[in-house]
This record gives sequence, C-alpha cells and structure tokens, in this order.
Amino acid sequence: MQRIKLTLAILVICLTLLPQFPASALPRLERSTADRPDDVTGYQIHVMYVLPSDGIDEELDTTGAIATSVASVQNWLSDQTGGQKFRMDTFEGALDITFWRLATDEVTLANQGSYIRDAIEQELVTSGFNDPYKIYIVYYGGKSIDVCANGAWPPSLVGTVSAVYLKGTFTDPNIPPCGSNPLASDENSPGYIDFAFSHEIMHTLGMVPECAPNHALAGHTSDDPRDLMYAGDQPWQPSILDFGRDDYYGHGNPDCLDLAKSVFMEPTAPDATIPPGWVAPGDVGTMPQPSQAVYDSGLCSVDTGIAATVTFSNAGTQPVDLFWVDYSCGEVYYATIQPGEHVPFSTYAGHPWHIRDSVTAELLIETMAVSGRPYTVIVE
Repeated sequence: MQRIKLTLAILVICLTLLPQFPASALPRLERSTADRPDDVTGYQIHVMYVLPSDGIDEELDTTGAIATSVASVQNWLSDQTGGQKFRMDTFEGALDITFWRLATDEVTLANQGSYIRDAIEQELVTSGFNDPYKIYIVYYGGKSIDVCANGAWPPSLVGTVSAVYLKGTFTDPNIPPCGSNPLASDENSPGYIDFAFSHEIMHTLGMVPECAPNHALAGHTSDDPRDLMYAGDQPWQPSILDFGRDDYYGHGNPDCLDLAKSVFMEPTAPDATIPPGWVAPGDVGTMPQPSQAVYDSGLCSVDTGIAATVTFSNAGTQPVDLFWVDYSCGEVYYATIQPGEHVPFSTYAGHPWHIRDSVTAELLIETMAVSGRPYTVIVE
C-alpha cells in the first residue's frame, strides 16, 4: 500500500529554522474536547491537537500556537491563489481546534512507523471524529519514527486524517528531529512544519494526480524544488503553489484533478468536486461494489495492508449498531447509525463489519472490503 511520507532528509539543510514563538505572547483560547458547532455547513477541514495516552500536554491548542500555524498557511495560500484558501472549520468566527488524548501509548504508536497515521485515524474514527464532510488535520504531540508528516493519497489510499508529528525522530543520526523546526512564529511566516501539514492536506485531497504532466513519486511533482508538492533529489524549499500552474492548481485541464475546484477550498467553485474515491453523503449505491471475497477472514480481521473506505447507509426506519470484527474475532462497537444517515469509515480489505439491530441485536449484515475500492453498504 502506498504511503505518503515527508521527511527532513530531503530539505533540512536548506531551511532556516524559525525561533520558537513565546507562548505567553499568543492569545489564549478555550480548550474543547469536542468538535464544536460549525459556523458553516458542508465540507471543511477540522484541526485537532492529539496526544498519545502518556503524552506531555504543551497546550498548543490554547496558547495560539496551532492557530498561528494554520493562519500562516492560509495567508500564504491566499497570496499564491489570489484569495482562495482551505475551507477551515470555525466556531463563532475562530478556528475550531479539538484536543484529544488517545487511548494508545506513545511507544506503541511510534512502533507503527509510517503506519502511525492509520492508527491515529482508526482511533479517532472510533472516538466519533468521522463527519463525512470533514478532513481532520492532526498536530500530533507524540513521537514518530522516520517520518515528520503523512497523509492519505486517494484513490490509492482514501482517508480523512492528515498528520504532522511534532516529536518525530530518525534512525539516521544525521537527520535532525522534526521538532528542530518549530511552528510558525507569526501569521505570515510559514515554516517547515506548517508547509508540511499543508503538503499532507493536499495529498489527502488527491494531489498531485497521476495525470499531471510533472507527476512523480506517487503524488508529488518533479519540476521545481520550490513547489509545495515537490519530491526528488534536490532539497525541498517550499514557496510556490504549483510551479508553472500545470499540475494541480488552476491548470485548466478538465480531465485532471484541480485543487482550485476542490470542495475543501474557499471561495468554492460552482463545479467543485470531492476527493477521488470519496462517496458524497446521500449518494448511495453509486460506487463500485466488491466482487466475491478473496480473503478468508474466518470472521476475524486479517492484516492485508490494503486500505479501503466503506460507507454505511441506513435506509431503514430504525437505528442500527456498527461493529468491527477484530483480529480475535470479537466485535468492537463503533457507532450507532440513525435512519437516513450515510457514514463513511476507513477500513482495510479483509476486515469484517457487522451491522446489528440496535434493539434486538439481531445480525442484519456482515460485510467485508475485498479490495482498496470504496463501496457502500445499504441497510434497508
């Protein structure tokens, strides 16, 4: 399975380290452990400050550090595009940031390597951060190994979480830790970490598509190291959004994915599109259905490493309960799906799911993805 990995190895010698912005000089914001009511409806990007169960809380959500980081990228994007930027989740006019402490400890998560994003996403989905209209950008305050940021890249890997790892380290002693590049010092000075989270959001939106003329290395560009999405032999020096405007922004090719027309950008284009592989809420039965199962799970999850997205659509009149069948064949409760709801979940091929009547616990449906293709399960 393709993993999108962004490391300091390709760029650290060409970046100027920014001084750490004093927390006392930043406005303090109220902490929230829930996604607060949205100012606007529809597709948007929700920001989270996430810690492992034993992680040290540096209060980056309340000191203003994360808000400054996001603002620095938003201002940069607006300058690059002439006014368009990410459509962020806000509450009463301010950036809505959710604080969340995971149930898993730091070492266990770090040992996932480049799969740490998947582990964080799975736990967040289980905890209810699964709004079908949202992408979640995670500032993770725990350790990672050999990666400073990563995200999904649909349709090869459909996902809803992009993450930056603020305390990542490298097995190569010549590569400095991720934290050697702090968050932006002000709203007009994005640095490595800030560009990294923007880079990973771009991946999660489907950038850079394979149809792009300068596409390289699974979701990147090859024509200029100053391009936000560049990957190659030269050190990364991000300062330009789509060098030449021919790969992923405003390129004018109707047959190739264009960031300018993403539903996660504002102002939003009238012909805006969702990321490839996503199922729009309400559009049930339109995605390709899996063929006959090719994995014999024995009613237990098996590790295939093939990520997928399944949308559960309750077309009935009663709520139903959704359970994931774990590696020991036990059911793990995930959510109650109300009548009329259409809820996407990240999963893997070879992972069974059970849908049960919320009242009688009767097993209504057993389903399992058999490939990386997204599909929809309709409960009638």
